[in-house]
Formats: sequence, C-alpha cells, structure tokens
Amino acid sequence: MASFFSAFAARHESRLKELRYSWFLFRHNLLAMAGLLLVIFVALVGLFAPLIAPQDPSYATVGGHRVEVWQPNYAEQFESPSAEHWFGTEFFGIDLFSMVVYGARTSFMIGAFVVFPAMLIGVVLGAFAGYFGRGIGETIMRITDIFLSIPALVLAMAIAAVLGRSIVNIMYALIITWWPWYTRIVYGQVLSLREKQFVEAARSVGAGPLRIIFRHITMNSLSPVIVQATSDFGYVVLTAAGLSFIGLGAPVGTAEWGLMINEGAKYMPNYWWSSVFPGVAILVTVLAFNLLGDGLRDILDPRLRR
Repeated sequence: MASFFSAFAARHESRLKELRYSWFLFRHNLLAMAGLLLVIFVALVGLFAPLIAPQDPSYATVGGHRVEVWQPNYAEQFESPSAEHWFGTEFFGIDLFSMVVYGARTSFMIGAFVVFPAMLIGVVLGAFAGYFGRGIGETIMRITDIFLSIPALVLAMAIAAVLGRSIVNIMYALIITWWPWYTRIVYGQVLSLREKQFVEAARSVGAGPLRIIFRHITMNSLSPVIVQATSDFGYVVLTAAGLSFIGLGAPVGTAEWGLMINEGAKYMPNYWWSSVFPGVAILVTVLAFNLLGDGLRDILDPRLRR
C-alpha cells in the first residue's frame, strides 16, 4: 500500500504541489475562507435539519399533540422570538426557526439539482460547439443566443407558470434558464484551446474527437466553469426564492425561504420576524457562495494569482 501511494505521488507530484499552493493561497484569503465556512455551515444545517429543528415544520403542536399545518394553532400564533421559539412563530403557530432550518435543506436541494445538470449540459454543448465550429457549432450557439436574449428571471417565470407550482418544476425551469451561460463560457475556452500544441499532439497520435474534447480540451477549460457554478449556486437559491415569493414556486406548506417571506410580508411590520429571519437566511447563503466564488476565481485564474 505504501508503494502504491509513493508511485501515485511521484506521478502526480506537480499537480499535488499545485493543489498545496492553491490551498495555501485560499487559506490566506480571509473572505474566501469566511465564504467556505458559511457554505459548510448552511449545508450542515440543511443536512442535519431533523436533528437541529425542535419541531417538524410539516406539523403544528396543539395541546401536546401534532396536527397538520392547515389546522392553525391559534394559541401559539405569531409569538415573538423567545427562549422557547428562537425566531418566533408564524401564522399557523409553527416554530419559525424549524422552518428556516428545513428551508436550508430545500434551498440546497434546489441549488444542487439546478447547477450541476445545467453545468453538465452547458459544458457538453459548449465543447461540441467550440471544437466542431461551423455547422454543429453555429447551430448550438444560435440556440444559446436565443435563450440568452431573454431575461433569465422572465424566462424562469414563464416556464414555472406553464409547468405549475412545485419544487421539481422550479428545478426544471431554472435548468432551462441556466445552461446557456455555461455553454457560452466553455465555447470561448474551447475556441482558444483547440489549436494548441497539446491538442495537435493528441491528434497526431490518433486520438479521436471525443477523447480530445473531453480528455484534453474540456479538462483544461473547467476553471471558469467551477467559479461560475459556485457563484450561480447562490443566485439559483435567490431566484428560486423569488419565484416562490411571487407564487410561482414552492406550494403552500413547504419550508422554503421565499414562500416564508411571502407569507410573512402580509403581516409586516407587526410580526416582522416572519419575513426577516428567512430573508437573513437567503442573504447569508448568497453572500457565502459569492465570497467562495470570488476566492476560487482568485486561485484558479493564473492572471489573478499573487
């Protein structure tokens, strides 16, 4: 086993040194580290929501018994923040802290199931468009331009309105909205790399187009994609919350931050906590991913490395 790790380290010594140096630079970027810690914190809150939240937000508690949320618990309706209810309660008497905690799980699920499929679609289409150029490339990029010509939020609203109100439909709407950005990024990267010497060397030894695209060109084009995906995670959470806020996203009864703000806004300013705490959760999540994305950009872009 020791010999295996020694051989692996010898083969990848330069890459390991690069990773260590990148981590060194990242650790000394205070804002990037703050973003990383916040992302980890929010992710852990969502992952362990059942252990953290004192109440299942799918139910309210009346007289020590659990009842469905559409049966309001008027005895605990709109209680202000206290030792018993840290963030207070909302219209149905549900503990708002529990809803915010479960909302972290919902938001991360939406972010992950939107960003990664959109990135995969965009990378594949952008790589083919950049490598093959005319014909296939022009067709892909003209379709991409059509999607990019429509404001992202307007397109997402239209798709969500057609598909109907649900978490899954939010994901579909945002995937359709988000993939063109990755296509455009990868397309530009591939255009700048396809005539490089290492690509010509791969062709000269008989490597096929797919191997060249995905093994040589795409792997050297992922840095800006990773940075974009990290920042997009926060924007996807924000956009999904916006769709829920205007009634095109999560259905009523879902622990989702945008929906919670919508419900709480009806009772502002008297019961301010109903909207303020979900809003702060969105703010912290978006800020965390933006800080992390900026830090990764500084590390992965050779022109910005210090």
